[in-house]
Amino acid sequence: MSSANEHIQMWSPDTCGCSFHQAVDRHTLGTEDVQIRFVSPDEAAQVFDDYRQRNPNTTHKLAKSQWLELFPSKLCDVHTHHGHTQARYDAATEENQRKNHVVNLLQETTGVKPTEFRFQFDSDRVLTVVHPSLTAEIQKQVDSEIETKHGKGRVKLNG
Repeated sequence: MSSANEHIQMWSPDTCGCSFHQAVDRHTLGTEDVQIRFVSPDEAAQVFDDYRQRNPNTTHKLAKSQWLELFPSKLCDVHTHHGHTQARYDAATEENQRKNHVVNLLQETTGVKPTEFRFQFDSDRVLTVVHPSLTAEIQKQVDSEIETKHGKGRVKLNG
C-alpha cells in the first residue's frame, strides 16, 4: 500500500537495459535518508492512481492503464529471467553500484574523469573497466579495496 507522500519515478541504470518504477517518499527528498523502494508495474500504477485520487486538481489526468503504457518497466535480456521482481531490481542495483564504486575509486587514484572510463559486463556479470591509465601499478594499488568490497573475480581492470 502506498503512503500519501509517495510519488513514482523511473530509474534506468547505465549498466543494463532495464528500467524500474520506484516509489519515493516526497518528505525525504533532499535528505540523507531519502526513502526509495522498488515497486512492481501494478503497484506503481496504484501509487499513481492513489495520488490522483488524493489530489483531484492535479494535472495528471491519465487513467491507470494509460500511465502504465506511457511509463513501462522494461526488462533487459540479462535480467529478464527475474521478471518484474525485487530480485531483478537488486541485481541491477548491485551491478550499477559496483560500477560506480570502481569508477569513482579509479578517478580518485588516477585523476581521470569517470566518463572517460569504458565499462562492460560479460555474460557472468563480471565488470571490466578499460582506460589507458590503468597500469599494472594502479591495478595493484586498487585491487585489494575492489576485492574486499565486491569479491574476488567480480571486477577486471584493463589498461
